Amino acid sequence: MPEATADPANKLPEELVLSDPDQYYSHLLYAIATAQRTIDLEAYIFTNDPLGRRIVEALCKAAQSGVRTRLIVDGFGTDTDFAPLAQCMRKAGVQVRIFHPLPWRLSQWPYALSQQPYWRRFWHFLSFLNQRNHRKMLLVDHQTCIVGSFNLSQKHLSCRAGGENWRDSAVQISGRSHSSVRIAFEAVWRHWNRRWRKGMAKRFREDAYLHNFTRSLRLNKRKRILGLLSHAQQRIWLTNAYFVPDPLLLKTLIAASQRGVDVCLLLPRRSDVPFIPWTSRYFYEQLLQAGCRIYEYQAGILHAKTLVIDQQAIVGSSNLNRRSFFHDLELDYLSEHPQTLRSLEELFAADLTHSERMEESQLRNRGRLQRLLGFLVLLLFAYWV
Repeated sequence: MPEATADPANKLPEELVLSDPDQYYSHLLYAIATAQRTIDLEAYIFTNDPLGRRIVEALCKAAQSGVRTRLIVDGFGTDTDFAPLAQCMRKAGVQVRIFHPLPWRLSQWPYALSQQPYWRRFWHFLSFLNQRNHRKMLLVDHQTCIVGSFNLSQKHLSCRAGGENWRDSAVQISGRSHSSVRIAFEAVWRHWNRRWRKGMAKRFREDAYLHNFTRSLRLNKRKRILGLLSHAQQRIWLTNAYFVPDPLLLKTLIAASQRGVDVCLLLPRRSDVPFIPWTSRYFYEQLLQAGCRIYEYQAGILHAKTLVIDQQAIVGSSNLNRRSFFHDLELDYLSEHPQTLRSLEELFAADLTHSERMEESQLRNRGRLQRLLGFLVLLLFAYWV
């Protein structure tokens, strides 16, 4: 179990890539334990397991010491067993909110962001059923921010620590402004209306943090990512857990490879969502014929979401699929820091040693049924995946 007793460093660098789960949760717990004024934490999944209870204990201690402590979790990502954790945290002074509870999970209703009368909440939750908060973020004292793909779940730990050896990535950022992250958190927490969000969104279009909590920011984020891919000259190294590209993203990757860019995709061999690898493989033939390299990770469940484009990198919660582009709330960080780039380069090279390279001959000899099933998933459920 990760502990928060030791200082990760006497003086933290401006950016620090975290990929080892034990290291990540140690940094997260240490940041919570040393908070002086505020803690804002968002997670898609927060499970009632040993790690979840360890984090609850840290949050309760912080709140009891006078730190304003707030937590947002998603109504789909958290199960009914989250209610006891929420009750414990509320008693200790932690403010807890659940984003769009599922209508049939009545135990989540008291923690909903919406304060509509109870008789209207069911229809409100039902109308927003497809919109989830997929962000994973910790902001402490408005000075240190951790962004990535780690949920608050035992599954992400290494096998030796009782987990399932998920492969994730995050980045800890200090020494810069996190005002856009703070405001993005407030926009959800306070349930601010669309008019306010539209006015604030103009401030964040060139921010290092890539937001999508308004329609204009969502379109701007997609435009920025596609623009970076379109202008790549040397490399596009992509690690993604749920790769289901829409036609424009697929066309952009193919065009980059055809003009000589090293386009290399690292994707999961197996996933916590079983049909996702099948759906991803539907696109392999077009990508391979264009000269892209594709590897499937085999050492565990690949859940990281990183993108290295020439001398820039993106780390965060976004998958390259319709859900992340058009439906879910996401948060990513765009970095040009040399150490961040070196760390991600080393991680990518290490991950490839635990992966199998896919070839066109393999597609012809195996996996035809899976690709057909992937096509059917796209045909029937493209709006949701």
